Amino acid sequence: MTENTAESGTMPAGSTDAPLSRNRDFLLFLICRGCAMIGFQTLSVAVGWHVYVRTGEVMNLAYIGLFMFLPFLVLFLPAGLVADRMDRRLIIIGAALLHAVAVGLTGFWLYSGATAIWPIFLFLTMTGAAQAFLHPANQAMLPNLVSRAVFARAFATTTTVTRAAQIGGPMLGGILIAGIDTGTYLAIAAFYATCAVTAWMIRADLRIRSAEPVSLSVLLGGIRYIRGTRLILAAVLIDLLAVLFGSVTG
Repeated sequence: MTENTAESGTMPAGSTDAPLSRNRDFLLFLICRGCAMIGFQTLSVAVGWHVYVRTGEVMNLAYIGLFMFLPFLVLFLPAGLVADRMDRRLIIIGAALLHAVAVGLTGFWLYSGATAIWPIFLFLTMTGAAQAFLHPANQAMLPNLVSRAVFARAFATTTTVTRAAQIGGPMLGGILIAGIDTGTYLAIAAFYATCAVTAWMIRADLRIRSAEPVSLSVLLGGIRYIRGTRLILAAVLIDLLAVLFGSVTG
């Protein structure tokens, strides 16, 4: 009966049982996720190029990666806890806006004629902190947007969009640098602004209700679960090895 209702087109577009092509929240989620990924990948290419051209120091490329990744490493546990206890929509909006501000400051500093490079690393630390909160909240949204019956297809579609953004982001970064160089960071900030707007437009209830008090045990609960579940532990180790010896998107 549910399938017939869905096929007849009477099911609300915002319903988790609606077909993926008519699920408004899911389509907004794809735009939100794609824009966030494109923005991050494009920024990595653009800031690396501009810092290298300005300084000629290859080591600065390593520092760029360090300052973008280190906040993520430090904050991933509390960020995951926040994503499990707050409205994920608000987390994404806040993190995307912080991204946009950091990107705007980066572009302003690079084109202001200032010679110091350390502020760039400070702004990149801001983007790393924003990414630490945006990523887990974004990752955890999908089960709230689609039904279990279409979850596998929704996950495959999401993965396709993510991979396309990971490939297209660096390409777009090169095109922007070669074309509208001074507008590169404005374009990246626009991607993050779009991410924030589309997250705000999602109607699904993404508030998390938990009666369990915040504690160190809760914070480390995910790590203990992974350690105690051999199948998941093996999958995580395989993925870590693929990333370490393959590529950053492995």
